[in-house]
Amino acid sequence: MRISLRITAAMAALAVSAVLMGLLAGVFEEKISPNRLAPQSVSADGPLAEARLHHVPQIEQAVGTFRPKLETKVASRVLANVVAVNVHEGELVEEGDALVELDGRELTARVEQARQEQAAAQAAVEEARSGFKRVSELADRGVAAAVELDRARAALKTAEAQLLRARRGLEEIEATRSFTTVRAPISGRVIHRLIEPGDTATPGGTLLHLYDPRSLRLEAHVRETIATRLSLGDRLDVQVDASRLKLPAIVEEVVPAADPGSRSFIVKAAVPGLPDLYPGMFGRLLIPTGREEHVSVPAEAIRRVGQLEYVMVVTDDHVLRRYVRIGVQSHEGRVEVLSGLRPGEQVVLPARSSNVNDNQSGARI
Repeated sequence: MRISLRITAAMAALAVSAVLMGLLAGVFEEKISPNRLAPQSVSADGPLAEARLHHVPQIEQAVGTFRPKLETKVASRVLANVVAVNVHEGELVEEGDALVELDGRELTARVEQARQEQAAAQAAVEEARSGFKRVSELADRGVAAAVELDRARAALKTAEAQLLRARRGLEEIEATRSFTTVRAPISGRVIHRLIEPGDTATPGGTLLHLYDPRSLRLEAHVRETIATRLSLGDRLDVQVDASRLKLPAIVEEVVPAADPGSRSFIVKAAVPGLPDLYPGMFGRLLIPTGREEHVSVPAEAIRRVGQLEYVMVVTDDHVLRRYVRIGVQSHEGRVEVLSGLRPGEQVVLPARSSNVNDNQSGARI
């Protein structure tokens, strides 16, 4: 008894599932009987339009990411505390702008010390030069010995060498102090700010990231059969989905190595810099691959019954229903007819004064 009840419940569940699947699939919608699929003679109820042959360009869409060609890391060259950061992320800067200020008090003190050392070395040189001149004059009169002249000459050379070292030391410490003001190496936009006032900057440590917004390129993965046809300098289009823009692009680089997994090449195409275009955004590289012929009719010529599309075709003195398979709709308000219609055939448009639903009119025919 229990087994029988379980079987009955299972069959009921299967029946309910079948009904639900049928509803989702349109099984219980109005069906077209086989005899209604044949062309039927009806009267024209509106103006006529011609099925036209169009040459439709075929476009390969390769998805990719926008990345800058020119990007740089701004790093510190000295060990010092960060006093101020003069820019924020997203801000535009010019080459040479002061971006970060570091604590340079210790270096300033070292500069003053180096200047004093240079002044002392300069004074030593002047004294050694005066002594050498005096001994040289005495040697010319035979009063000073040659050994004294050599000693004076050696003292002058030593003083001059010490002065040269002092000058170089001052130049080096002054150059090091200039590094406490970190300047923009290029004109561009700040994309990452990695330090704040109070942080410690270390030599080689990255402080900021900059990129040139005029150097953005779309790096797209293109199928090998398409990529091998591209050449440097080819002019293409790029579609930016986020802003619904179509931009001109120039192929700057085709990486000469295919990805073995996707069998694709990375193609880098330069685009003009725009205020709303940023690194990391999604884009599509549009690559023409040829042209195809398609028949098209005005969108309003397409009628529907159930899940099928049809048009009313004028043949001789008759108007016949003919079922068609349609494609995409163009911006000009025309629809591709992939099969069921020939170029030059006349189709009937709905009467402009008629408000009859297509499905209802189709059901009556």
